[in-house]
Amino acid sequence: MAMKAMSRPQYDAGGNLLDPVTDLNIEKGLAEYLKDLIILTSIVQVLAVFSNYFWLLLLAIPAYVFYLLWTNFLGPWFFAPAPEEGDAEDNKSKKKERRQTKRVYVK
Repeated sequence: MAMKAMSRPQYDAGGNLLDPVTDLNIEKGLAEYLKDLIILTSIVQVLAVFSNYFWLLLLAIPAYVFYLLWTNFLGPWFFAPAPEEGDAEDNKSKKKERRQTKRVYVK
């Protein structure tokens, strides 16, 4: 269903093209991952004829998802360098200097 929705163009009320069809062969796109899932499940279905343990190949899906999450989001977030404390002190001293140089108007 997701690939069918991606391959359907969208038109406005006047018949003008709003969103063309998504290229299903684009690399690192959602369509590529969906095609990989379809191929993997097809291979597992064929191999399951020979042994019931080939379904364990489907465990590659959550492992790959975790790998993508770790390399793109979690790993860089966990191992990002901590902000330097000198910057916070510099900001405080700059703010203090601005307050001291601020003009005060008296009525």
